[in-house]
Amino acid sequence: MKKSKFIISIFIIISIIILPLTINCSQINPDNYKSSGPTKTDVQSMYKFGGSVAGIIQVVGTIVSAATMIIIGIRYVAASADEKAEYKERMFPYFIGAILLFGASNIVNIAYKIFK
Repeated sequence: MKKSKFIISIFIIISIIILPLTINCSQINPDNYKSSGPTKTDVQSMYKFGGSVAGIIQVVGTIVSAATMIIIGIRYVAASADEKAEYKERMFPYFIGAILLFGASNIVNIAYKIFK
């Protein structure tokens, strides 16, 4: 039961990270583009947009992770011995989610810097 909750939470985290980044191509008219390929300004604007998205993900992820850790820490300090054991079990998925969030945003940032 716990393993399935863990897998579902990992899937939800990955979905939350990936789904907002998808592009809706249904409204693109291919006749509006030249066959010569993207221009230099198009590529530069894509790099700038990618850098902005990576920065936003890092900032929001850091704020949410820090706030969550502060709340968990305060509850852990004020808890009884039985509740402390329960909080220790609840902290594991939090740490996995934080590692995925920071890892994904850092990988995007590194890729942005390499291709820039």
